[in-house]
Amino acid sequence: MFDTVKIDREFLTNFISSHKGKCIVEHTINMTRDIGMSIIAEGVETVEQAKFLESCGCDVVQGFLYAKPMPLEEFNSLRQL
Repeated sequence: MFDTVKIDREFLTNFISSHKGKCIVEHTINMTRDIGMSIIAEGVETVEQAKFLESCGCDVVQGFLYAKPMPLEEFNSLRQL
């Protein structure tokens, strides 16, 4: 059983550029939340994408907008700041 849905970077990139695509992403997020699951979007590269996902109620986002992939030790040192 799983409790989290992940929106793939390609899905986000391909759909967020049109009104119809934004509706699909927004409804996917709402449907996931309605059934009590959390949602994470990967591949967030622009402020526009992040703001859109936040307005839709996306639980967690990740991507180059925030940080590049890094070793655990480097991540842990950032958390201590």
